[in-house]
Amino acid sequence: KEKIKITDDALRVVAKRGGGSFRDSLSLLDQISTLSSDEITKEMVIAAMGLPQDEKVAELLSTYASGDVVNI
Repeated sequence: KEKIKITDDALRVVAKRGGGSFRDSLSLLDQISTLSSDEITKEMVIAAMGLPQDEKVAELLSTYASGDVVNI
């Protein structure tokens, strides 16, 4: 009803960051709804929230697991 154009992937990020709280998720959605009049993408949400990319987190965990202290 709010006519917010947003991808399903972007909504998943909002829901995940809401931590199971409907009110927190709704607040986040309200904040990011001003990002663009075009469709809001997952990448836009991640950038707006200052979240690390999934690939970077996976790379860090893999490096940590291998004990590569220099690259950590």
